[in-house]
Formats: sequence, structure tokens, C-alpha cells
Amino acid sequence: GRLVDPAVGATAVGSDPTQGVLAVGYDSGRIDLFSSKHPTCAGLHIGLPGAVQHLKLVPGQPFLAAIDSHGVLHVFDTDTLQLCFSYSVPSPPTCMSLLSGTRWLLIGTEMGRVYFVNSGEGLKSDFSIGSLVQPPARVVCVEPHPIETEKILIAYAEGTCVVCDLGKGSVSERHMVVSKHRYEHPPALKQSMRGDLSGDDHFGAPAQHADLVEPQLTGASWSPGGDQLATAYTNGVFCVFGSGPAPVVARTVVGEDIGRLSAADLERNARCLRHVRWCTHASSDQSFLAISSGPAASYQQVVHVFGTGGQGSIVKNSSDIVACERYSLDASIGSLVPIPRLSPWRNECEGVSVLAVLVGKPAVVQMLGLGPNLRLLPAIEQLPGELAWSAAPATLVRLANGDLDPALRSLLAPNYQSHLHQFGAAVAPDHSAAGLNHDDMLVFCGVDSRNTLSLWCLFNDLLRPCVGVEFDVRYASWILGIEGQVSAVDTRAHSGLVVLGMDSGEALICVLHNGAHPLPLAPHCKSTIEIREQAAEYYIDEPDDGESGADEANSEAAAAPAAQESETNPRKNDVGVEPAAQGGLPLSAVPMDLAAIQRSRAMSVSDRGFIRRNSKRVSNSIGTLFRRGARPRSTGGSYTRPSSGRIQGHEESLEASMLGLGMSAVDRSSGNGLTRPMPIDAEAWRSQQSAVNTELSLMLYGLLLDAAEQHRMGGASSRTKPVSRPRIDSGAPALADSGSVRPLRPGVSPLMLARFFRRRVINVAAGPDGTIALAYAGGVLVVVDCPRQRVLLADNINQAPSSENSARDVFFGTRNPAQAMQWPTDDAEVTAVSVVRLGRDIAPGSLGDTECGNRVSLLVGTS
Repeated sequence: GRLVDPAVGATAVGSDPTQGVLAVGYDSGRIDLFSSKHPTCAGLHIGLPGAVQHLKLVPGQPFLAAIDSHGVLHVFDTDTLQLCFSYSVPSPPTCMSLLSGTRWLLIGTEMGRVYFVNSGEGLKSDFSIGSLVQPPARVVCVEPHPIETEKILIAYAEGTCVVCDLGKGSVSERHMVVSKHRYEHPPALKQSMRGDLSGDDHFGAPAQHADLVEPQLTGASWSPGGDQLATAYTNGVFCVFGSGPAPVVARTVVGEDIGRLSAADLERNARCLRHVRWCTHASSDQSFLAISSGPAASYQQVVHVFGTGGQGSIVKNSSDIVACERYSLDASIGSLVPIPRLSPWRNECEGVSVLAVLVGKPAVVQMLGLGPNLRLLPAIEQLPGELAWSAAPATLVRLANGDLDPALRSLLAPNYQSHLHQFGAAVAPDHSAAGLNHDDMLVFCGVDSRNTLSLWCLFNDLLRPCVGVEFDVRYASWILGIEGQVSAVDTRAHSGLVVLGMDSGEALICVLHNGAHPLPLAPHCKSTIEIREQAAEYYIDEPDDGESGADEANSEAAAAPAAQESETNPRKNDVGVEPAAQGGLPLSAVPMDLAAIQRSRAMSVSDRGFIRRNSKRVSNSIGTLFRRGARPRSTGGSYTRPSSGRIQGHEESLEASMLGLGMSAVDRSSGNGLTRPMPIDAEAWRSQQSAVNTELSLMLYGLLLDAAEQHRMGGASSRTKPVSRPRIDSGAPALADSGSVRPLRPGVSPLMLARFFRRRVINVAAGPDGTIALAYAGGVLVVVDCPRQRVLLADNINQAPSSENSARDVFFGTRNPAQAMQWPTDDAEVTAVSVVRLGRDIAPGSLGDTECGNRVSLLVGTS
């Protein structure tokens, strides 16, 4: 099989296909990350001598949780490769899982208690689930339900499995228990403490003069649909609960083994099961059980695969469980981790194509590929980080405007070159292809929940990500002092202009480049140090816009309810965990309660967005917080798109229609042409624009980044914090130093930052000739000429222009008494904006076929 790393001593494995990350922990405390973000492997260390026993990656989030042999939980940021916090679990931990769709870790312990820790926010809960069996037993497995996430499965080593409903945990632990499952092994299946003194021990019969003990439960797993659960035991038995009052019992010994193997070999084959995972196959409509033998070197080490029918099938008897594979290994197996090919939003065992196993002592990681026939083979796929994993959930997607510039097509070449051979196309040395119509290629840009911007192309009905062309917005926000999230995005295919609007008011203007030439610089640039210093003043200045505050009367009226709420606020016990120093003392338990998990606002913005996209219902109770519904597979679908000729004909007819409406007859003397419910003074309009545009142009900051910062923003790894370049004269273009800012590879690089006032960016539009339009909350519009680094238009559709208006007045202006009677009750909001070419200005005296210049227009949609 293919080894992930030649180093030995691996003790734990974790994966997140949504980010394309595979984590491997070692007995020395080191953790290696294999990812597309890190071209080689990125290293972490828990800071204390001790083996890494458990690893868990938060899907779609830059958080890695690790538990060492000392019982300390360490949470790392996989973007910055820094330790976030440490927490000393009160009882020795035995297993760790993640509450699906959130950042809450479930930690089982030796004494049977389950603890809850928020990996993203550094919060601990004083609510915990004590041992639900007596005497207290070790927790072998704690796993959330794949569909109803308020339910969790707790499996104890003494043989009992308990299904709990967290929504009822605030009442009592007794009310929280939904069901209990336990298999009473008959004497023939129980294990003896010592062998038969006469030496005539036979398989399947109790030994003479020996003490029989109950087999230990070693693993448990939900079925893909959550209707059943499977358990494995040390005597080679595995059971399926949920189809009736009695479990379905099966063994890893198959029929053809009887009579072929000796009694001793049968007993060795049937003993010491340790891991069980109920998975679905990535490329076929099948579900299966993957079961491995334990780490004891005296037994034959085998990975068993049992088919359980199609996805959604119910196992009713032992004949529904079909043995498909028995893969023998020469060394002990320390762990079995399924690696899904698709995003595991419902279950990390869904869409599995590869099994990762820890083999040997000291152990190495071995990949086993799973074929459509459920047979195991040494994996021939590339390692994670080289695989084309699915991305994190997209939050914004926008089709690029215009035709793709020929100079930028090389960015897409690696994505479609390998597929052209399927269609018999000849690939040229420059990655182009004979007969490929680039007009039929669509380009998309998207932002995902990790705040990463990526580029996608669609051609021949194939949607492919542009490999290596991405922009780490989270890292850029960190070095530029931006505190908001991306709220709008747009791109221009011909110029490669990409605009990102933030909910904190900034707009980041980027350029898509092919890496062959130095990036253009804005006329006036600032270093990242100066921009971060300016950010401090920007965020301290709280605008009086009616959104961030209320008048004194309202504040006093709300004071009493607010005080009352603070007494019952379930987050009053929430305590932020301070970052622990490397190798510092771990934190002790901090009181919290279950309500900290129950309230939806305890989750991050990305968690809430994910729940809104995937939930049937949302409330403040964990019992109804998150419930995903099964979505049927789309079959027989097809994608159709009109040809380029039809699109062109539609654009021409649209242009003719708009010209027929008399667009050329707009009275430019009446102001800006936007219809308002108040009279417009043209002189006041021109005076306001002259002053406000000049003022806002000073708030456009050209970005001067060094090569390391540009490389890191493109998704490359950096183990150190970014170091800004020395302060330079912000008024100089610094062209002499352009060689140091040359991009190291094709990608997306920031060019300019627009930081006006703290109004949420509602929409952005990238227009021709390097112009962009920004729509802010409150009806504010700003048009920027990026090549000249100046503001062309700043307007508020709810205001009458005035020569006394400043830029702040345009963003947060208040109504004066004279205007109050003429204004509507509710302010209008800009809901959509676009910068387009509409019509052509015809030279005077011509016959209509002489074009003297295209007119760029701003189209605005309002509430």
C-alpha cells in the first residue's frame, strides 16, 4: 500500500475532505498536515512530550483538535499553524467526536462521562453526561446521529449502547435517554480467562475449569441513515441493532472457513475486533461495514468488509450481511479511518473511497482503496493534498462578466487539458486545443465558508476548479486589519478585475494575473503597516447612523428587560479560553451549561449560515436546532445553454429596445438622472460631487505587498506571521521596487483597498475599463475608477444633494426639517447594481454607422 509518510510512530489519523487535509499524529507529539494548502507537509507540535492519541478536524473550518497521552486537549489553527488553546480533561479521555454542523467536540472518558468543548471559540460547558451504566464504564465511542444531530450514541466497554437526546438534557439525564441496546452473549461466545487444563479446547464450546467473562464492546457506528447501529466485540461478534427487539448477530468467520481451518485458527480469526465503521461507497449505491481486528500482535490482522445492501437498506437478518472482503495485513492495526471523497456534511462515513489504517508497531499510515465491488486494494490514488477534493460550502458565487482574455486562458489550461483527450482534441504545447471554442467556456468566481475565493470554469458540461488560482481572504484581512466577512463578489473576465465587498464596509479590489508580468501598481500605495494603523482608527470611529445605537429614551426603556435577560442569559457562564503558551499549563474545567450549546448565537457566523442552508427547522433548542433531510439524487438531468450567437442576438435586441425608450434623450441638466421623491438642484449636485468625490478618493489605498505576502494570499503556506515591508512614501508609486512585488505564480492578488465608512456592502459590480460600483446599506452608491485611483460618483438615493454635504453626510446624513415632508417614510435600499455599456453615441451629421464612443451606464435596482 501507499504510505503517507516514511516516518514511523504514527498514533492517530484524521481527515477533512472539504479542505483536502489529512492529519497524522505521532508518538513524539508531532502532527503532520498533508494538504493542498501546504505543498510539503506542515508540522505542529503539542508542546509537551506525549503521544497524540486522538485527532479531529472541523469540516470546512481551520481548526484541528488533538488529545495527547496526558489527557490534554490542544486546538490548533491550521491556517496560521498556531496553538489556540489547551484544556486538561478532568478524566482520562478515550474517544473524541464532533457534533455535526458545529464546532462542539464530544469527548468520552475512562470514567464514563462525556464532556463538551467548543473548538472554535474556546468555550467549555459545565454540562456533561455522566456514566449511564453502573458501575461506571469506559466510553468506547461517542458519535452524533447522521440525520438528527441532537441525538448522540454513547457506547460503553461493558457492552451497553445508549442513544441520548441532548434537547432533553436540561430536564435530567434520565429523560435524556432515548433507548439502550445490549447483546447478552451466550456462554459459547464468551471468552475464558485461561485455557483448558486438558488441552482439548474446542472452538465454540466453553473451556473446562475456566472462568468465563463477558466480551468487551470495542466499537460502534450509526448506519448511514441513522435507523440502525452496529457494534463490534472482542470475541469476533458484531451486531446490528434497530430492526427489532433482538439484534442481528453475525461473525467474521464465514462458512467456507469451517472445515478448512483448524479450531485454533478459527478462534484467532474470530477474536479481537476493534474498529467498526458503517459507510456508503463513493461511486456506487452500496452501504458496507468496515471492521478491523485489534492491535494485539498474537492475532492475525484483518480488515473485513461486509455489504449491507443499497443505501437506505435495512438489515433485518444475518443473510442481509454479505462478506465481501478479508484483507490480511502482516502487522497489527492501530486505527481505521474512512476518508470520504465528497463533503461529509451528514456523516464522515458517507461517500467513502479510501480507508486509512495505522499498521505496525511503530505504526505507519497505509491507504487502502475501495473498489465498486467492495474489494480492498493498495490505494493507487494520489495523496490528499494532491487530490481534487470538494471545496467547503460556497457562500457567494458570481458568473464572470465578458469574454475571458486570451492572456488569462493559461490559468485554465491545467483544468481542461486532461479532459480534451476524451473528446479527441489535439493539445498544443501552449495548452491550447484545436477546435476548442473558448466562447463556450464560462468562468465563475466563488467564496466559501473558509473565506477563500476560488475560480471555476465550465466547458463541455464539465465544471472544474482552476487549480492553484485562489485567494485567501482570511489571511488578507488579517494583514490589512479587516474585521468583516465577504458579503458580495464580482469579477470581469476580460480585465481580470475581482471585487470583494465586506460587511464591515471595506471593498478589496484584486486582479487576476497569469504570473508572467509584474502586477500593476496603484498611483498611490501604502504599506500594510500603515493600512493596519488606519484600520484601528476606522473601527474605533463608530458612526451615528441609527444602526449602532438608539436614543436615550429607547435605551432607558430597554434597560430593565436587558438587565433581566442578563440574569437568565445562558451564555453568562461562557468563558473564553485564553491562548495557552507553548508548553504552558493546561486549563482546568470552567463552568458552563448546556444552554451554551443550545443557543444558536453560540455558534459562529459560518455555523449559522450552514444551518440555514441545510436545516428543516431552526430554533434555540438543541432538540430542534439542526435536522437535515435526505435529498434524492438527481438523475437524468441535463444542462443546456444557448449558443454564443443567440446570446449576442439577445444583447443586440436589448440594446435596441433601450435606445428606443429614449435613453439618448435623458436631460443631463436635471442632476444625476436618478429618480428621487424630492427636487434635485443641478448646481448643488455638481458641487456635492466635486467635494465628496475628492474626499473619498483619499480613502482609496493602493496596496504594496512583498512576494511572500502575495504568495501566502494565493493559498501557499506560511509558518510565520506576515512581515510588512518598510514604510514608504504613500504618494510615490514605487515602480523602482516593482521587481520585489512580482507575483511568484499565477493567481489573484489584491491591488487596492476602498475603506470609506462603516456601512455594510450590499452589492458590488466590476465594470469595463477598470470601473467598479459599490452599493452600501442605506442607499449609498460609490463608483470607483481603479486605474486612476479616484471616485467618480458618490450618492445616496435617499438624500437631496447639497453643496454643504460631506462624504460622511452622504453615508450617514440626517434629514433636515425642510426635507422631512418630502421624503418617504422608509429609506430605499439598493438591492442590485451593474456597470454596463448601453448604446452608442452617434457623431453629429453621421449616418448612424460612425461610433464616436461607448457610454458606460450604472444600472441600479432598489427596494
